[in-house]
Amino acid sequence: RQGPSPPSRAGKKMLSRELKLRELGALRPSAQRKRIAKRSYSSLCLSSYGDVASSHDAPITCMDIDSKNQRLLLSVDLHGKIAIHNLEKQELGAMEKLSPVKQAHVSHSALRSCQWYPPDPGVFVCAGVDGRMKIWAAGSPMRIIDEFKLGFPIRQTRMSTCPSASASLIAVCGESPIVRVCDMLSGGTAHSLIGHTKSVNTVAWNPVKQFCLVTGSSDGTIRSWDLRRPKGSLHVFDKQKTSPDPENNPDGSRKRKRQTSPSSSSRTPRRAHAGAVTHIKFTAKGDKLLSTGGDGRMRRWDVESGCNSMVHYSTANVSAILRIDVSLYDQYIAYPEKHQVRIFEAHSGKTMRTLQGHFDPVLCCTFRDSCQELYSAGADHSILRWVPKSMEDEAKSVSLERVKQQRSAAAAADRGAGGNPSSADYYHTGMRSRGEYDGYYGEPDWLDAWTSSDDDAVGA
Repeated sequence: RQGPSPPSRAGKKMLSRELKLRELGALRPSAQRKRIAKRSYSSLCLSSYGDVASSHDAPITCMDIDSKNQRLLLSVDLHGKIAIHNLEKQELGAMEKLSPVKQAHVSHSALRSCQWYPPDPGVFVCAGVDGRMKIWAAGSPMRIIDEFKLGFPIRQTRMSTCPSASASLIAVCGESPIVRVCDMLSGGTAHSLIGHTKSVNTVAWNPVKQFCLVTGSSDGTIRSWDLRRPKGSLHVFDKQKTSPDPENNPDGSRKRKRQTSPSSSSRTPRRAHAGAVTHIKFTAKGDKLLSTGGDGRMRRWDVESGCNSMVHYSTANVSAILRIDVSLYDQYIAYPEKHQVRIFEAHSGKTMRTLQGHFDPVLCCTFRDSCQELYSAGADHSILRWVPKSMEDEAKSVSLERVKQQRSAAAAADRGAGGNPSSADYYHTGMRSRGEYDGYYGEPDWLDAWTSSDDDAVGA
């Protein structure tokens, strides 16, 4: 009856040393958090306990975890279905799948974007190719509290997570070169950002500066905007630009020049990618920006100067539906690539881990930083949960003890009835009665070894 292996002596020694340094004040809290996050994300593995039972019957295009409590997972698919999972409902070591607490089939059109309302996780926004952006209240039952008709297929909607930003503004982009900023209070369009020449695929708000946002288009350009100057973009990101402009203001800050449109510019248009820009994502500090494109490249940018950081990421995903995510403290990047998810180090571009488990291409992924977990979804209609190896071992140990208790209780009941149960009866009572588990993951190796080692003892 050998359970999971205990932590190694080297691991215990390292943890003890870090705690001692933290106690003496030689290790800062931020440095300790980064070390813990590195150990967790470098050991991510597919969870066998607390898996998410997906109710989707179509490719899942977008997921979002509420930023306030890190508790609710929102997902949408191409058949217009919405599902909400309570991630804290799962008991440690339980083998039942985590079923959605709420779900709704809202339309027959594909949904491409969803996001929780940052101040209140009881409200969320979703939009799709029907050109309608709907604001939902996640009550019982779920209901629509407002709706915007944009008149073009929507590809992404984003609300600012900056604490000082206006919580009523929603940036909307789609099959139109104009980005619209809608106001939930007035029910209309507050700003129209004009500058792109083709459809806009992605938009992101700066998490630190409340009036700044960035957009990416099919024309291969990424533009930075300030809502206080909506008539023109602040600058255009250029993949050939690797150093900031030498011209500075008298106070040492860099001069910002308003960019002219490509049609009126005499120089070659500046592009961020050789193909369409598919997704952009700010880091938590707001000083760096990550972008993916139809050329299969992922690039890292300096937001203030618009310079290419020249970090090489070994990527090759040219999918039009792609959602990357950045972990807390801007350390790691989750990048969907075909049937797997790659974890990159943000600063060096090194591939730290490759997660394989999906049967079809992965379309989106999101970090749950409060538990150092990762959730991924894609064209196979499933949502996979990736947890640190230490958490998986702990869940396995708890599940093992739970099965022991169930077998002991069943044996005591049978002895009281005068029976002499066999090992097959114990196995059936302990495990096979859980229909959700049977046939989905198969029988784990540690359970087979334990059952075979117990046959003689039970028979006796």
